[in-house]
Amino acid sequence: MTIRNRIKYLWPERRRREEREMREELGSLIAIAGSRDLGNLTLAMENVRATWGWTWLDSIFVDIRYSLRALGRQPAFAAVAVLSLALAIGANSAIFSFADALLLRPLPVKNPAALFDVGSTTPDNSLEGMSFPDYRDLRDKSRSFSGLAAYRLTTLAAAANPAAPAQIRFASLVSGNFFAVAGVTPSAGRAFLPDEATPSAQPVTMVSYDFWQQNYAGGRSAIGSRLRLNGIVFTIVGVAPASFTGLDRFVRPSIFVPLWMAQRLDGEPADPLEDRGRHDLVVKGRLSAGVSRESAQAELAIIGAALEREYVKTNRNRRMAIRTELQRRIRQTPQLLALVKMLMGLVALILIIACSNVANLLLARSRARSREIAIRLSIGAGRRRVVRQLMTESLIVAMAGGAAGLFVAYGGILLLQTLSVPSDPPNVLGVQLDWRVVRFSLLAALGSCLFFGLAPAWQTARTDFVSALKAGGEGTSGKGRTFGRDVLVAGQIALAMVVLIAAGMFLAGFRNMLAMPPEFRTDHLITLDTAPAVLHYSPEQTKAFYRRLVDRVRTMPGVAGVAMTEALPLSPAQTVVTVVPEGYQFPKGRETEVAFGAAVDAGYFSALNVEIKRGRAFTDHDRAQSRRVAIVNQQFAKTFWPDQDPIGKRIRLGSADGPAAATERSESVGTECCERCAGRSVCFKRLADRANCPPESSAGGRDERCGIMDDRSMRTPDKDPSSHTARNEFAEMSSLTPCS
Repeated sequence: MTIRNRIKYLWPERRRREEREMREELGSLIAIAGSRDLGNLTLAMENVRATWGWTWLDSIFVDIRYSLRALGRQPAFAAVAVLSLALAIGANSAIFSFADALLLRPLPVKNPAALFDVGSTTPDNSLEGMSFPDYRDLRDKSRSFSGLAAYRLTTLAAAANPAAPAQIRFASLVSGNFFAVAGVTPSAGRAFLPDEATPSAQPVTMVSYDFWQQNYAGGRSAIGSRLRLNGIVFTIVGVAPASFTGLDRFVRPSIFVPLWMAQRLDGEPADPLEDRGRHDLVVKGRLSAGVSRESAQAELAIIGAALEREYVKTNRNRRMAIRTELQRRIRQTPQLLALVKMLMGLVALILIIACSNVANLLLARSRARSREIAIRLSIGAGRRRVVRQLMTESLIVAMAGGAAGLFVAYGGILLLQTLSVPSDPPNVLGVQLDWRVVRFSLLAALGSCLFFGLAPAWQTARTDFVSALKAGGEGTSGKGRTFGRDVLVAGQIALAMVVLIAAGMFLAGFRNMLAMPPEFRTDHLITLDTAPAVLHYSPEQTKAFYRRLVDRVRTMPGVAGVAMTEALPLSPAQTVVTVVPEGYQFPKGRETEVAFGAAVDAGYFSALNVEIKRGRAFTDHDRAQSRRVAIVNQQFAKTFWPDQDPIGKRIRLGSADGPAAATERSESVGTECCERCAGRSVCFKRLADRANCPPESSAGGRDERCGIMDDRSMRTPDKDPSSHTARNEFAEMSSLTPCS
């Protein structure tokens, strides 16, 4: 039979017509010659059907119809089995969505597997950014990449309406080829042109799809309109597609600006892009055709070694490495990998428990069906055919459980979506029910079918039909028949205990963490975040602005104290500084350490009621012109100066050649925060003391362009002062500076 005719027989209507004609023809022959003379007509009909080529499809449909009828006769069993699987698969799907958002979800770009991360590594940090001069040299010298794009995240004060106050928005400063390398086509307008990626170009910007909808109602009139960013008027030239949410897992930028606008946006006298020691760019690249990752890494090693020889001061011990996006994420946040492994392990145990429960139900059900199976075996059905029939029933139960599990997963995802990182603007945890979650649920259902269905089906097919028929349908019993069920029950109880103990320990640890005293005052405090740099204040204007703000807030009724700091304790926006403690012996290959740090004023520790354990707090006499001083927490002192008196010890910032500061130990405001996160904390007096230090990074993506403390903490003895009053005081001083 030709392939064309076989395809015709694929349609059920064609097979039914042929079946009807065949039966009519056989009926005519029986009427003429009689059935005895014609032989085995059933076998003849089977042989004819075999020539159609789709008998296996018919048998599958027969198995499905029979399985549905068999399950319909026992609705209680079907309901319990489906519910057990739905809860387990739903929990697994919800946690998978959480893990997908944290680590696994590919970048929202064209062919994300081909987009690699290209970064710097040092003995102190295996995952570090790249400076713009290094990126430029790499882009010009590399032959392994078809394109290399750079970007960095920041925050900008954006005002779509000139009459409206500015709002703080996440933004990406991107290279001119950013969208071309990412393979992203604007949904409206265009991407940046080559002549717009220069310092002398006119200010242009692209906006995200959400920003376009929120501020311009998705109108085409947005293209060419004006958008004020940090007080500078930009022209909108394009809108990113809705599917593109940036290249960061948690931060969704609303605005895209050429990198060459950084100096104008930050109001800095020198171009930050030309600072080779400022490694704050994330670089992504696509390999050229025919180039392997290994050859690209070899080329990066050569280029990195050449840059190290040429720029010893900024590139000493600095190497270049290529990584996949998943490798970058794991290196960036290894604690998230541990969290994902733990959660996925727990829900996997829950799925195993559910499968064991369903397998036990199937074993119990097989005893009641022993007579049915015995009859089928006695009339010629093969054991494999019986196993296939039973596995079809298990597959239907698993698919029903997987479908119901999607509804359970959706409820869990809605709960996970309520989780957020407190920041301004807010960070987004993209937990969602998408096709990746649906595919995972399908795979979980198929795996469950094999886990709980195969062994009971095989054991049922091994029924001794003679004994089963004599027993009248009860089947055989005894130790051999019940041992498997006993093992499953014992296993379920054991795994359930493991899950309960692990969940109890997790909840107990979480409760203890919440109940742990923070070692600083948390009540009767309000904060005010400001960004005077968006108005391009000079350093002198910024200092004068904060001086007036503190003086005016201090005179407000009910205010007991005012303090200034870069980062509040336990907030996501923590500043990371590189330090070289005096006398500390570094491991081989390392020259520096990192710690959380903050520039604070003299009233910081008293405002937050932090006790100085040893030494003294900062005073107004600690100024930029005086001796540099610092306060470290107890964990810092125990780590770098064990069994020593830390008072008078010196810390160099940035590198062994950086500025030194004498230290005075305290149980600082960062003590509990840093012990929970990284363990070490340093407080500096005034940002002016750090003028010669390398730029720090902020864990929360906060922009600290102004070069001075941007957080305010105010405490009252009896009740919190009105935040509106504080805002009014601030607005009278600078009505255009955004605050939150």
